[in-house]
Amino acid sequence: MTALHTPEFRGNSKARTEWAVQQLKYAAKASQNLELNAHATFSGSLLWHTFHPWPQRPAGLVDEGFTELAKKMDTYPGLF
Repeated sequence: MTALHTPEFRGNSKARTEWAVQQLKYAAKASQNLELNAHATFSGSLLWHTFHPWPQRPAGLVDEGFTELAKKMDTYPGLF
């Protein structure tokens, strides 16, 4: 996925993560400014590569993926 980023992020997963977290914070603040308490995200992107059912994904992979997503989101309390 590094081809989707500008050169300063290529090969630098820490910088990409920091950028993504900041974007999430901006989106949360924008939602708050609009007096919303939630907004839609592409949270399934963590598992997007497993969307097509062939080859079959291992049993439990989707549950494991969303458990991992929940852990990641728990590290950013207070966004909403």
